[in-house]
Amino acid sequence: MNKRVSNRSKITAVTDQNGVAQTNDVGIALANAFNDYFSSVREQSNNVTPQFTALSVPNLTTINVGTQDVLAAAAVNKLKGNLS
Repeated sequence: MNKRVSNRSKITAVTDQNGVAQTNDVGIALANAFNDYFSSVREQSNNVTPQFTALSVPNLTTINVGTQDVLAAAAVNKLKGNLS
């Protein structure tokens, strides 16, 4: 059997703060469960905005596409996308 299929881990149910499984596929309870989780694992802000230096990047003026580029793209499109 294909190793990729047989070694997949199980995805567990989304639970709220009390550990109750949220079985609704849509709805406010599920949205709140995700919101509660992600708000609990974020880092506290120190209210300092980092300074970034402006980069000078030249504008792209031309693109050269050759036969090999087109053949490579065709080969990529033939790959099986469902095998990850």
